[in-house]
Amino acid sequence: MSKNGPAGGRVWTRPLVVFVLAVVAILLSAAWQRYRTPGPDEAILLLADGDLDGEERTRMLRVLVAAAQRSEQPRDQWAGMLAAIPLGDRSGHAAVKALLGPGAVPTILPKPMERELLHLGDPMLANLLQALLEEAAGQAGPALVRWQMVEAQARLTGSSFATELATAAMQRLR
Repeated sequence: MSKNGPAGGRVWTRPLVVFVLAVVAILLSAAWQRYRTPGPDEAILLLADGDLDGEERTRMLRVLVAAAQRSEQPRDQWAGMLAAIPLGDRSGHAAVKALLGPGAVPTILPKPMERELLHLGDPMLANLLQALLEEAAGQAGPALVRWQMVEAQARLTGSSFATELATAAMQRLR
């Protein structure tokens, strides 16, 4: 057997080396994309896009809750507060909500142009967001209707935390 391989031909040809390096680069890039921790803006965008499911979505929701507790931006704090709901993270929700003012409804609101993607790709969170904003604006009637929608969606999705929030809000508004 020669040093060039079993049949005398070269095993590591230039095209093979280029191919192997390309595959390794693609795998490293995919791993980096999957396991890096994005900032709140990117996490909001990824969630709002609706392409994340299961473990990936849960991970991004956790990223938002953690980032919100360190941020001074109302948009990030609202995103974290909302992200805690599908996670059932009552302590994370309470910690972030405390940053947004005292009382049952946050008093610090994100600017209207910052609200667009805060639904995080979840129709229930979209209704919950709208219910909170309407309640903060003193629009009890529309807020009550939204909270009823949240309660129905929460029961369908099995989100006990969202059900608790909706029930408390409906009692508060009646």
